[in-house]
Order: sequence, then C-alpha cells, then structure tokens
Amino acid sequence: MRKKSLGNRKCDKGVIKAIQAKLHGQAQDADFLKNLIYSGALDICIDRLNEVSPNSWRRYANFPLKKFSDAVYQMRLNDEQALPGDKFQQVVQSLEDEKYKMVVSRQWQNEEGAARREWYFRHDKIMEFFLVHNFLGEKDEAKNRLIDHMGDSRFRGVYFLLVNLLPLDAAKELKEKLVQYAADTKDHTVSDTFVQLLRPRV
Repeated sequence: MRKKSLGNRKCDKGVIKAIQAKLHGQAQDADFLKNLIYSGALDICIDRLNEVSPNSWRRYANFPLKKFSDAVYQMRLNDEQALPGDKFQQVVQSLEDEKYKMVVSRQWQNEEGAARREWYFRHDKIMEFFLVHNFLGEKDEAKNRLIDHMGDSRFRGVYFLLVNLLPLDAAKELKEKLVQYAADTKDHTVSDTFVQLLRPRV
C-alpha cells in the first residue's frame, strides 16, 4: 500500500486536487485517484487527523464529541456548509488552532456593518470523521442510520470509515445489507468499495 502524507494547508482546494499536484500522467486522473483511495491502494494521511482516535478526542479538554458530532450530522442533513459556531465557538476555534488545522474561518461584514465570522471544515474527510460517530453504537438510532443513508451520497465516505470502525461481525452484516441494497437498486457506489475494503479484515 502506498502512503501519501498531506498538510491541511495543501488541501484547501480538496484532497484529490492536492494529490493530483504531486503526481503525473494517468495518476492525475480524478476518478483513477478516487478508486485508489477508496480501494485502500493509496493511504492518505492528512496532518494528524488519521492519528486521532475517538478516545483521544474525549480526553482532549473535555471535547464534546457526541454533541458536536450530532450537530455536524444535522448540518449535513440540512445541506449546510457553515459549522454551528454560535453553539460551539470554543470547539471550532480549537479545531482551527495551528495544532489541528481542521477548520478554516471566513470573516465579512453584514448589512449593518457588524463583523461576522463563520467556520468550515477544510474538506469532507474531516467532516466524515465526526459524522461517523452518529452511526456507531448499539442504540436503535445509530442502527437505523446505517440503513437509512445507504443511498445518500452525502454519507458515502462514512460507510468506508465504518469498514474498520464497526466490530467485524457488524461490518459483515452491514456488507450483506449493502449488497442487497445494490442488487435491488442497481446502485453499487457504496457496496462494491465497502466489500473491497472489508476483505483484509475477513
């Protein structure tokens, strides 16, 4: 497996574009790159994101992982881009800190001339890191989400994270459901890659 490390600052225009800038020839093709990444042939490390476990986040300054992840999930459902900085100002400012560099902020003035500021994830990989926590656990709510979002392209990357975050038996069960969903709908955008990523664990 090839591993490529990227700094968050180089990913302002997206992870794929950042990788393309480092490669040549056919390897620069966006679809080709996506297949490499999602099949596990190319492992991407973005700053320290890949090294941070859920337990580490819980220990970090009482980081409100569940509440913030819930808010990110609702934000995604509503197709909103800006993070809820009014409710999690300290959190988003921490994520913007030089140590993590997971969000960026934009400032402007509203019609009254007052200064406004909004925060955004640098790229989808970081957002998916928080989204996936809404799909883990034994509660019915989490289990229902595994089924409800199978055909939702907004959560495609979440399923690829679940390959390694779910217990093996649960991952196998989800694989079967995804395969059945693909057979019924002819939509293989998640199931095929999920199956390929799960093979090393089986």
